Amino acid sequence: MVFAKNENDYYLYYNGELVDEVVANNALFLDPGNSFDVSANNCNGLIDNPFQGYLDEIKLFDRFLSPIELTELSLFPDKIINQDTTIFLGDALQIATGESCSTSPSWSPTTGVDNPNILDPMLSPMQSTLYTLSLPGPNCSTSDTIQVNVIDPDSLICTDLLLPNAFTPNGDNLNDVFGISNEFIIEDLGRFEIFDRWGESVFYTTDKNITWDGSFKGKPVNPAMFLYVVSYTCKGQDFTKSGSISVLR
Repeated sequence: MVFAKNENDYYLYYNGELVDEVVANNALFLDPGNSFDVSANNCNGLIDNPFQGYLDEIKLFDRFLSPIELTELSLFPDKIINQDTTIFLGDALQIATGESCSTSPSWSPTTGVDNPNILDPMLSPMQSTLYTLSLPGPNCSTSDTIQVNVIDPDSLICTDLLLPNAFTPNGDNLNDVFGISNEFIIEDLGRFEIFDRWGESVFYTTDKNITWDGSFKGKPVNPAMFLYVVSYTCKGQDFTKSGSISVLR
C-alpha cells in the first residue's frame, strides 16, 4: 500500500493501482514532536481496528511521487509479474513472480513446466495453455494465472499484422499505448511511423516492441485521427501495412 500527499490532495494506491483519492480542507503535517505509529494508537475510533499482521518494510519520502514512481514501488505480492504472452513452438518463457510467504507453491498443469514446485519456473508448452500458480499459506491461500499462447511458425500469415484502431492515453494504465499487437510475426522492422493530419511525423521507431504513448515533443497530442505505416520482414519477405488510429481522451 502507498499513501501519497500532494498539498491537500491525498491518494491511496494498492498493488500499484489508485483505489482512493481525497481532497482535504486542511493540509496534514507530521509533527516532529510526536511519533508515527502503524497499529494501535490514540487515533483509532470506535469502529477502527488496529493493524494485525506483518510489515516487510516502510518507506517515507519527503516529496510527492509521480504515478509512474508509485507503480514501480509495487512488489506484486503473490502475483505473476509476466503478462499473458505468445511464444513460438519450441521456445520457453522464464516466469517472474513477486514476493510470497507461501512455502509450497505449485503450478498446474505441470506439462511444460521444468519445476512445478518453485515460484519462477521455465514454461515451454507445446500448445496454448492457461497456467495456474497456487500459493497455499497457513491461514489463507491465493492463486494467479497466466495464458501462454503457442504459435507454430509454419502457420504464420504474414499479412495479418494487428494494430488497434483507437487508444486512450489518459494515464489510467488501460489502453494507454498504441503498438503492434502480434509483433512476434515480424523478423525485422523497417519502420513504424505515425503521422498527423498534416503529414508531420509524430512517432518513429525501428524496434517492434516500442509503443507510442500519444505524445509529441514531450506533450500529449490532441484527440484526433492519425495515420501509421509499418514496413517489416516476415518469412524473408517484405511487407507494408498502413492504416489509421484514433487518439481518445
